[in-house]
Amino acid sequence: MYNEPYSYFAWIGTIYLIILTYQDFKRNKNIDDRYNYFMSGIAISLFSHSIAKWWFIFFIITFTILATRFLKKFNLIGEGDINAVRWVFMGFAILNVFYLAWFTFIFSIITLLYFAIFKLMIWRLSKQEGKKLDMTIQFFPVILTSFILTCSMFRIY
Repeated sequence: MYNEPYSYFAWIGTIYLIILTYQDFKRNKNIDDRYNYFMSGIAISLFSHSIAKWWFIFFIITFTILATRFLKKFNLIGEGDINAVRWVFMGFAILNVFYLAWFTFIFSIITLLYFAIFKLMIWRLSKQEGKKLDMTIQFFPVILTSFILTCSMFRIY
């Protein structure tokens, strides 16, 4: 099921997530958030390819706001990561709610594995060295991997 009108979202999104992942590592968790705002516009432009009702558009925007509020409340990931998750959620919800459900499932599994492995490693290193280490980790690889797997799974590329 190749979706030609939607493939620009997958390709541009992948390129920008690669750029943001690179910035996340190179600049020590400091990214240029303008890329996220640009991609939010790309995600909203997907409405031009759908025949969505106003209540569906309202629901998607409300769901996206609530999902990002949930992520901010628990402070598990940084502000740039939350902004990236926002446009990914919105884009997949506009494409197909089923895509969003699969992305959320894949994202949750990879997030749990990522945090379990890296937080455990950092905790053990801090125990060995006897000092407190920075427990924050780069999170864009999780978003990028989940995005690529979901787009590949549904042949959006």
